[in-house]
Amino acid sequence: MKISALIPAAGLSSRMGRFKPLLDFGGRTLIEASIASCFDGGAETVLAVLGFRREEAQAAIRKSFSPEKVIVAVNPNFTSTDMFESIKIGLEILPDCDAFFLLPADMPMVKMETFQMLARAMEEENAQAAFPKMNGRICHPPLIRMSSLPYLMEFKGEGGMKNALKALDNRIAVEVDDEGCLIDADKAEDYEKLKRLARSRGIAF
Repeated sequence: MKISALIPAAGLSSRMGRFKPLLDFGGRTLIEASIASCFDGGAETVLAVLGFRREEAQAAIRKSFSPEKVIVAVNPNFTSTDMFESIKIGLEILPDCDAFFLLPADMPMVKMETFQMLARAMEEENAQAAFPKMNGRICHPPLIRMSSLPYLMEFKGEGGMKNALKALDNRIAVEVDDEGCLIDADKAEDYEKLKRLARSRGIAF
C-alpha cells in the first residue's frame, strides 16, 4: 500500500501565543519533527498546507526536506477558514497514493510502530479509515483511504473533518500504547508535556 501524509499547518497558533510550527523541538522545528515522524512511519511523500508565516515555515521545511519529498500548498484564507479548509486544499494536490495519514503539525511524537500498526490494520480489515485509540480515546493520526476523497471534498456538515470522518463507512480503531497520539502543542503547558515526553524518549533539549 502506497501511503502519503497530509499536515495542516496554516493556523495562527492563537491559543499557544507563539507560532507552533517553528517552536524548537530538540534542535529542529516542530513541523520538521512532525514531518520526519511521518516518513519514519512509512509515508513516501508529505504535503504540508501553510498559511500564517508561510515563508518562514517553508524555509524551515526546506532545511530538511526536498520539494520532491515534501510538497507545500498554501491556504490563502487562513485567517477566515478552519483546518478542514486547509485539509481540502491539500487533498486536491496530494500525490498519488492509496491512503494518507492526517497529522497536525504540532504532534511530532507519534511512534513509528503506531503508523505501521494503522497501515497493517487497514489492509487486514480493508477499512476506509483506521484510527489509533488509547485510554478509550480516538486520537491522531488517522489513516484514510484515498477512495474516501470525493466524500470528504463534498462534505458540508458541521464539525469539519472530525464529523466527516465519523460518518465514513468501515472505520476501525486500533489500540495503541503511544502517548504521542494524545499530546499536541495547543497551549504552552501542552508544549511542556510534549518536551517531557520527548526527553523520556531520548530527545535532548
